[in-house]
Amino acid sequence: MANSPYVVDVTERNFEQEVLEASESAVVLVDFWAEWCGPCKMLTPLLEAEAEARGGALKVAKVNVDQAQYLAAQFGVQSIPFVVAFVKKKMAEHFVGVLPAPELKALLDRITPAEFGGAADAGPQVPSDPAAAEEHHRATLAEDPKDPAANLALAELHLARGEAEQAQACLDAIDPKRSDDHRDEIDRIGALIQLRSLGEAAGSVEACLSAHEQAPEDAQARYAYGCALAAGGHYPQALEMLLSAGERDKELLKTKVREAMVHVFYALGSRDPLSDDYRDRLMNLVFA
Repeated sequence: MANSPYVVDVTERNFEQEVLEASESAVVLVDFWAEWCGPCKMLTPLLEAEAEARGGALKVAKVNVDQAQYLAAQFGVQSIPFVVAFVKKKMAEHFVGVLPAPELKALLDRITPAEFGGAADAGPQVPSDPAAAEEHHRATLAEDPKDPAANLALAELHLARGEAEQAQACLDAIDPKRSDDHRDEIDRIGALIQLRSLGEAAGSVEACLSAHEQAPEDAQARYAYGCALAAGGHYPQALEMLLSAGERDKELLKTKVREAMVHVFYALGSRDPLSDDYRDRLMNLVFA
């Protein structure tokens, strides 16, 4: 978690102070998450970036569902990441999953009272409705087809609809000379596209699990199961399964396993602790 004054860990003991009371002067996003949740790791940097950009008008309250089970039960959390926004001690909005950065910004702009201030100044507001947001981005691209931010936002929308080819086309359209400030996001979305392709080739998680259970020592079955898990955002389990496939087949390790794991590292982000751990383990295995 980022070392930020706008991000705090919350449990049952400090919920009233850190969420309800704090929401009198700032929007508080209660982020229900867990260490094992891949999509949670994708959402975290987006929330923290918005909190930093808004300088005190937004606070992120992190609730680990494994450690604060009573809170999770109170909010009826069934899937994570699950985010609830509080404004002046009342629930103002909620969402499940990972919102594209432009949609998250638009949501926060919409629910933040004027007296809180701190609205991120990034040009015209992006509509929160996906169809309207797409129209907005396409209008931007009509004037500047290589605009990095608009192409990335549109790529996110395509990915959310399962349109990997269209998402890749958006990445390909970005002006290389203007991509440096967006490199992490370009790499992340590119990795998600590749993982989706690997997942489609592997098959469903259920089918791959069945094949793995029938031949638990088979490296190819482990690799396919790992790819299916990664495509679904189950990154800790995916990395462990992929690494175990490489332990059983060194040729597979040096080709497909390593490639798939690198895609997961990019999807998680280069500074993610899970990436650091498994990158070291992968290199130790490759050069053993």
